[in-house]
Amino acid sequence: MAFLLTEDQYVSLSALRHYAMCPRRCALIHTDQEWEENVLTAMGRIEHERVHTGPSSAKDGVHTARGLPLVSHRWGITGFSDAVEYVQTPTETRIIPIEYKHGRKGKEKEHTADCIQLCAQVLCLEEMNQCRIPAGYLYYRGIRRRMKVAMDETIRNLTIQTIEATRSLLDSEALPPANKQEHCAACSLVDICLPTTRKHSVAEYNKQQIAASLAISSEE
Repeated sequence: MAFLLTEDQYVSLSALRHYAMCPRRCALIHTDQEWEENVLTAMGRIEHERVHTGPSSAKDGVHTARGLPLVSHRWGITGFSDAVEYVQTPTETRIIPIEYKHGRKGKEKEHTADCIQLCAQVLCLEEMNQCRIPAGYLYYRGIRRRMKVAMDETIRNLTIQTIEATRSLLDSEALPPANKQEHCAACSLVDICLPTTRKHSVAEYNKQQIAASLAISSEE
């Protein structure tokens, strides 16, 4: 990037997935610090905790690191991997990131968001190890198998665009308007997301409501 970022301008890998799914949800979580858990998020959290806290291992020339801290100073992103396999061959060590997801492969938008999160891990690992990683894997527990994701220019460009868009949104501290979609019903923030017509952040909206309540109280 052409400029230096401050620490608070680094974007988390989870924020990228949230933005790809719903910019409003991204702002609610990462700007307004709003969070509610439902069955789906709880199951996903438990799955990631299980993977991250699992022991690293080495078997048949494959070393698996879990919960590895990741950072890319070039792109200003940071986070943790679920698992990274280091596969030793006679000529090189291949690095393979694996992102675990609860359930089955989602619809196109959700799967694309998963791929963006995985690609962001690849960008970090490439910078940290000075290498080129051609592919990573998404492991969906619901179907108990890995899905290979090629790190071609299309997904790389989309991920970089998402990084820039997410940082711009979080720097602005704005709350995008609601855009009701099919997956909204399953969102843990569906109640917090309302009212759907406001343009400011949840924090700003709450301040306005408190000020209005105080004004009414003083008139009584």
